[in-house]
Amino acid sequence: AIFEVQVVKVNTLNRKGKRKRNRRTWTYGKRPDVKRAMVTLAPGDTIDLFTA
Repeated sequence: AIFEVQVVKVNTLNRKGKRKRNRRTWTYGKRPDVKRAMVTLAPGDTIDLFTA
C-alpha cells in the first residue's frame, strides 16, 4: 500500500499504438501499445501526487 487508500474498482483498457511515418526515410513505424487503468477510490480518499 504505497498511497494508503482503499481501492473500490479497477477498469483496464489496451490502447493500440498509432502508425507513424518517418519523415526522412518515408518508412512506417509504430508507437508502442499502452495499457491504462482507471482506479476508483473509496469516498473521501485522494492521492496527493505533487506533495513530496
